[in-house]
Amino acid sequence: MGDEHKLYSKTEGSRDPIEIKKEVSVAPIESSEIPIVDIPISYSKQDGAFSPAKFIVISGGEEKEKIYLTKISDSNSFPRINIEFISKKGQGLTTIQLLEKANEIKERLDQSIIEEFPDSIYLLSDRDHFYPEIQAIIPECKEKGYTLIVSNPCFEIWLYYSHYSNRPIDFEMPENVREISKAFKHHLEIVRKGGIDPRKSIFEIENAIINSEANYEEDENGIPKLFSTNMFVLGKQLVELIKPELEELKKQDKLRIEQYKKKLAD
Repeated sequence: MGDEHKLYSKTEGSRDPIEIKKEVSVAPIESSEIPIVDIPISYSKQDGAFSPAKFIVISGGEEKEKIYLTKISDSNSFPRINIEFISKKGQGLTTIQLLEKANEIKERLDQSIIEEFPDSIYLLSDRDHFYPEIQAIIPECKEKGYTLIVSNPCFEIWLYYSHYSNRPIDFEMPENVREISKAFKHHLEIVRKGGIDPRKSIFEIENAIINSEANYEEDENGIPKLFSTNMFVLGKQLVELIKPELEELKKQDKLRIEQYKKKLAD
């Protein structure tokens, strides 16, 4: 493995955040810990009644990912999808903790006579400092059917591809490789005048899918190279379930902008 791998290495013991759990919607957190709530029996897909596809997303981040998924988690806007977002307050979950949390949920669901197993379990991790840990959990994720999503260096590269079709060619690489994530976030604030609003980026999810997949590269260990993310895997599943409602929201948003511009012009 190359020098980049060595520079990115980081032990998992550096973070000790407080657990946070939120089901379905990703509203602002009031409590430091919220238990998983059993899904009603009426949720069952076997009774012929309408029930949305359920995804469990376990994230190493707690801010941008949560904000991005908030809109999709709105059952009023997107009734065909149910997202349960899990992270930890403060600094999110470390890579190893993602797998531990997934195993904990899987064990509980396997023993439940009420809850139905979700359609998919996704683990979202930044490449950032966690290369050895990501490499270590890949085999178990494959064995247990978890989908591991890795963004290199961070989730913001997915937001970047919502608006850009090419890799960031004008990004100034920091001397310290461990500062790439921080430097890239700062870069976005400059090129997009304050950064990319994750609340609006859902409108560009199809662009993000196309652009991120077109620029995707893996190393010899199956881990995304710099400025690559396989978030398009999750994106493709989401867009199939939200597309009709998303198109309507786009129209409404465009109309609001036009009305606002007209009001300013009057």
